[in-house]
Amino acid sequence: RRTNELVMLLSDGYFSRAWCSFEVAMFASLNPNGEVSVLLLDMCTRVAICSFCNWLACALWLLMLPILVQNANIITIVNSVPLFTAIASLGRQMADAKATLQKELSEFSFQHADISCELDRARLLQTIQDIFPGGVVKFNEMMRTRWFEDHVLMRLERQKAILPYWMLLAISLPYAPFLSAGTRVIFVN
Repeated sequence: RRTNELVMLLSDGYFSRAWCSFEVAMFASLNPNGEVSVLLLDMCTRVAICSFCNWLACALWLLMLPILVQNANIITIVNSVPLFTAIASLGRQMADAKATLQKELSEFSFQHADISCELDRARLLQTIQDIFPGGVVKFNEMMRTRWFEDHVLMRLERQKAILPYWMLLAISLPYAPFLSAGTRVIFVN
């Protein structure tokens, strides 16, 4: 009741787990007009790994620059290929994650969600029945319809790019020093 926003740390199968879905039900019942923020954990991990590899590649490039001054332009281009390949791969993975999420939502059923203790399922079902307007049936409908797509998928699509700009910046930031060094070599030669 004290928050206007639900932060969802999405991973594969998020909506197939009863406790995760229960959190959504509680938030939606207590705050039907609240905002939902979505963060894809797998994507963030991949971006972090990609960024680390880029930082490492840039450091090696800068260390080798005095030796390779004659071929700095070629090395800059060759060193950029992994960056653009990684960005394209992350974009494809983001599109796949979105499609998987849409599929999970279209097939959502709280009654069939995974749970380790069946006694918990009965308690959660009863709680949703008591607090959610329309009970479990309406909750399932809400999860399968535009309302939830608008709250979850809209947050994933707010940027015009498939990957949010801050992710692209995090990946490409390490390239700034050696790209400018490569440009300097072009003008000096």
